[in-house]
Amino acid sequence: MSLDNALIAALVERWRETNSFHLAVGELTITLEDVSLLLGLAIDGEPVIGPISAPSSVCEKLLGRVPEDLNGGMVKLTWLKEFFSECPEDASQEEIERCTCAFLLYLVGSTIFSTTTGNKVPVIYLSLFEDFDKAGKFAWGPGALAFLYRALGNASLKSQSTISGCLTLVQCWCYSRLNVQWLPYNDMDCSSIPEDIKASLILWESRTMLLCFDKVERHLPDRCLRQFGMHQTIPKYVERWERKSCIVDHGVDLMEKMEFGSQSGGDIADEGEYMQWYQKITRKYIRRVTSSLESEYQRTVTAMREIANIADIVSAEGLDSYNRELLDEVINIVHKCLTGQFEEIPNEKVKKKGKRKGRQKDHLSMEYE
Repeated sequence: MSLDNALIAALVERWRETNSFHLAVGELTITLEDVSLLLGLAIDGEPVIGPISAPSSVCEKLLGRVPEDLNGGMVKLTWLKEFFSECPEDASQEEIERCTCAFLLYLVGSTIFSTTTGNKVPVIYLSLFEDFDKAGKFAWGPGALAFLYRALGNASLKSQSTISGCLTLVQCWCYSRLNVQWLPYNDMDCSSIPEDIKASLILWESRTMLLCFDKVERHLPDRCLRQFGMHQTIPKYVERWERKSCIVDHGVDLMEKMEFGSQSGGDIADEGEYMQWYQKITRKYIRRVTSSLESEYQRTVTAMREIANIADIVSAEGLDSYNRELLDEVINIVHKCLTGQFEEIPNEKVKKKGKRKGRQKDHLSMEYE
């Protein structure tokens, strides 16, 4: 499907560290249920983590060859396509398995684990396909969601202008959930959902950690109960943490990181208290941030000069004396402002005010917890 870049960019601007979009109606997010229903990926099973080996040795072992430009542990999708796109009819079992591994790596690298380059995939995922039976038992849904959460968080930063992850999921979620009528999950038809998927949907209620090798992200559905038609109370405080890149191996005790239970949202009550709290911690409007008062001053001067140019070329022919006087007054006011009324703003004063304004902006951006 063709991606709507403007739509995705608008959603990215509303993403916060609580792993949710801050909209006028409250917080919304893409949950494990969405991943299961929209992508058909399993959300129950083994975590997407595995043994960590040198990229070259993994390629040699599972693909039978190593790319020349294996930079940063990434392999090009075009390289996989070049050497493994066709499997000979008389291929040996080993060749078939290598082509299958390459295809699966290409598949996840161009969909759920797509990178910002658009043409590379980390070799680290190749180890997940060493045992095909085991590969089918991984919880690919939570892995894809952890990857997407991290990608949205990175893209929301000023320092990054690109986004990775499963953008098809983002766009499909937006199309199917953010419709005109609120309570987007109320009219969902469950009759066509396969039983194995339906049985695991309860997991969307878990306040847990999503794992995908070096990416560990929070899943916080208790912050987005309104999108499921539940009454939203003020959610639990989210402790600020640093998203460090740490490789998670099989030795981690996942149960210590999970909190299961129904997210009922409490007794039916007026949500006025929640909305008052939400309006305080969110940012209501997104607007272009000016760098300093000096830039504001320059824009004002530019606008006044444009007004002066227009006023100078406007013909007074046919105007009565009253309207001619009004035109002359406009011209005089603009020229007076441009020639002497604008005072020069000292650079130091501008810098200090600009810094103070910047600090206020940083403070606001962190008041979402």
